[in-house]
Amino acid sequence: MSNVITPDLVTMRKKLETISASGAIEDNNPVRIRRGFQMFEDFRANRKLRYYGYADPIVPWLHGKNSRTKFYDDHDGLRPPFEDHCRDFVDLATKQRIATIQPYFLAVAGKTKTPVPSEFIQHLNDGFERTTRRGTFIPLPQLPVIQDTIAAVVAAAQRASDEFANKYGLKAKVSFDFGWYCPERVILIEYTKEVAA
Repeated sequence: MSNVITPDLVTMRKKLETISASGAIEDNNPVRIRRGFQMFEDFRANRKLRYYGYADPIVPWLHGKNSRTKFYDDHDGLRPPFEDHCRDFVDLATKQRIATIQPYFLAVAGKTKTPVPSEFIQHLNDGFERTTRRGTFIPLPQLPVIQDTIAAVVAAAQRASDEFANKYGLKAKVSFDFGWYCPERVILIEYTKEVAA
């Protein structure tokens, strides 16, 4: 595959730029750009999302409370677990606010003390130049050790995220398949306000 940017890739890159997905576009790798774009498209499937930027703090923003309220003051400074690469959206059809966090996979594994086999780390590092961390993007192979490690880290992140979400009337959804910020190197944690049934 050529590393020449085609008009199709230019369009994908521009879309990823608009949502600050710098990890997906920093080295202009066409495989990483396509994967990041597809992950974002899968994330937003069936939703009309408007990128909002980063609306800190997360709890008041998701509850729609502004900075001149007691709720805001009481919840200012609360940080969800693994907070990194935050991007916020509004679903234009439902007006639901969506806060996303995309921490690096290995950072989450470390914080949750989830074991990561050396074979997984080797696959994760394949194609990267060790000092600059840039190079050819090689998607992770579909091997049992890879899938089992992903499942264990995602489950640990889901438990920690649910604990935070439940305290503040939020809902958390954790996935490895939608982390467009840096494809297959981050997990996606999506927070929304819990809606009463």
